[in-house]
Amino acid sequence: MKKNHFISGEWNVTCDVCSKKIKAHEARQRWDGFIVCPDDMEQRHPQDFVKAQTDKISVPFQRPIPTYIFVDVPYICTIDGVTGVVGYAVAGCSIVGNA
Repeated sequence: MKKNHFISGEWNVTCDVCSKKIKAHEARQRWDGFIVCPDDMEQRHPQDFVKAQTDKISVPFQRPIPTYIFVDVPYICTIDGVTGVVGYAVAGCSIVGNA
């Protein structure tokens, strides 16, 4: 049949995939909304409709997060405590290199 032929009540449609000119009665709408010719018609894949089951993740037991207890260390930074000499240095006060 000729490429440009007349059918009463029909019109030309262009395939969205291959750009082939077809008559409206041959056109089909695909699952993704494209208007296609019969050669490019494809069904939607069945795996698109599979819904995974949700996992119920829980722990066997739980307890609240403990509050942190900070201990106040009563140290005094003295002149000997600032030195880096073992036995005289105070933790938190000593500066390495001071003797």
